Amino acid sequence: MTETFSFASSWRWLDRPPLRLETGLRDHVVVVLYWRLGCLHSRVALYELAMATAGFAEQAVAVVAVHVPTCDEERDDDRLRRFIRTLPHPVTVAVSDDESHTRLPTMRLLDAKSVVRVQADGVPRRSALRAAVKTLLDEASRAGQVTDVSFVPAAMPASSEWSPTAVASDGDRIWVASARCRQVYGLDQDGNVDIVVGSGAALTDDGPPELAAFSAPTSLAVHDEFLVVADSHHHTLRAIDRSTGEVTTWCGTGYLGNDEMGGSYGRDQALSSPSGIVSRDGGLFVCQAGTDQLWQIDPMTGSAMAWLGGDVAGYGGDSYADQGTDFGEPVGLADDEQTLWVVEARSHTLSAVDLAHVQRRTVCTDFRRPVAVAVYGDRAFVADAYQAAVFVVNAIDGGCERFVGSDHGLVEPVSLAVHGDCLVIADLGADAVFVCDLNAADVELKRLPVGGIPDRNVQPLGPRATVTQSVELHEYSDVTLRVETPGYEDGTDVVVDVVDEGTALLACARNESTKVHNGAVTVLLPVEGAGLGALHMRLGFAGGAVHYLVPTTVTAEGELVATLLLPT
Repeated sequence: MTETFSFASSWRWLDRPPLRLETGLRDHVVVVLYWRLGCLHSRVALYELAMATAGFAEQAVAVVAVHVPTCDEERDDDRLRRFIRTLPHPVTVAVSDDESHTRLPTMRLLDAKSVVRVQADGVPRRSALRAAVKTLLDEASRAGQVTDVSFVPAAMPASSEWSPTAVASDGDRIWVASARCRQVYGLDQDGNVDIVVGSGAALTDDGPPELAAFSAPTSLAVHDEFLVVADSHHHTLRAIDRSTGEVTTWCGTGYLGNDEMGGSYGRDQALSSPSGIVSRDGGLFVCQAGTDQLWQIDPMTGSAMAWLGGDVAGYGGDSYADQGTDFGEPVGLADDEQTLWVVEARSHTLSAVDLAHVQRRTVCTDFRRPVAVAVYGDRAFVADAYQAAVFVVNAIDGGCERFVGSDHGLVEPVSLAVHGDCLVIADLGADAVFVCDLNAADVELKRLPVGGIPDRNVQPLGPRATVTQSVELHEYSDVTLRVETPGYEDGTDVVVDVVDEGTALLACARNESTKVHNGAVTVLLPVEGAGLGALHMRLGFAGGAVHYLVPTTVTAEGELVATLLLPT
């Protein structure tokens, strides 16, 4: 391919000044992914890109994720940030409302000359993408296309402490999974954390609780003496021994699969975005959101087989086809004596599968994005992440009404569990777990006072640039920028690099070796032209480098000697 790519001027950049391909990403290999938040395959594609590029930290490689929202809920920047923070490697996000794509996700891989070398729809495979990026880096090196200051994504401001994504109850403990910390917590009857499982690394390691690792613990279910964890980003089912915290992988290779039949065992069986789980009759029912199916997995033997949906719809008998054979992104499960309840995010549906006859029927379609279901007596409760509400559905006649919502404090409910006579709600947006007495005359939602969460601030792998206060510089001048460096002693050696990332403002990049003096370092900037831009500043110390992104305005009234106070 010979198409030269450029960033659209209409893109809105999330949590950073506008980025220009020809300045900030000059001589870089760039992966551009068009995606949308409400699309499962888009989210999987972005995760695969983050994993594929994680090994290229501080090399001339960048991922630009162009979000193409299709509804008001996807235009919520806070909702977008909550997902981006779960990625294991930082990416740069732009938002575009005027893109036209026949399919999302779609990817373009640019070489160091900004020429499109690969254009592909669907979910990329991380190993193949990693190899392609390395090939283009080697090609650029041979051609002499190298950069002294590699691009670093901007840090996203933190707005959550732990980001609860899943809840379950074993009768004694309430179990909560944290997306931000990549850990699972057991809470005692008083709401205090009495067991922590997971190191916080975005890995697939098994072992004792302090060494085991998760990537995206999305769903929890109790099975005998174990807590089963669906790790949707690493496409695995993990089991936590509830007494010791020991973690074992029961099923999944750790990589995205597209198998719609199954038949393999344990770690040899690929899964596709496993989500909701139900333990029943010694086995597990599992949502395979990526293939729109329900699977059965036997923890004793490790066998995994497709059960309903996709190519195995006929397994349900002659009458099943008349009831509709397709699931639309099943993500949540619950069961009672005779029925398996399924919420389908893409088709906005609550379905019921008659377990005696293996027949599926649609119960309710009054949802925007249902993500979890729990059953209490003859009532099914459905969490709708987009409507910021939990609905109650009569399990007999299908009548549906709003149970609790934003007026009760909900922002983005993502998981439900029944604990005794209480409904437990994990709310990702409110960064909280709520409880509600299901037998109370008046509905009252209470925030669970969780105590003892480890003081952790798990960050994505790789360096990130902190966005600073803005500065105004004088046009067509050599400007002295005084950078105050709290935390560094006078006399500390430092190498200062400054390059453009937006509109070209500098006549040339700067590289200076200097020392901290009077709590600051100074650098001379050859300012050319006028306008709005951004400067990438790298301060190299003996212990490593720190990066800052400085929003910059150049005008005739700008400073000839400007001061920048770096955030601590």
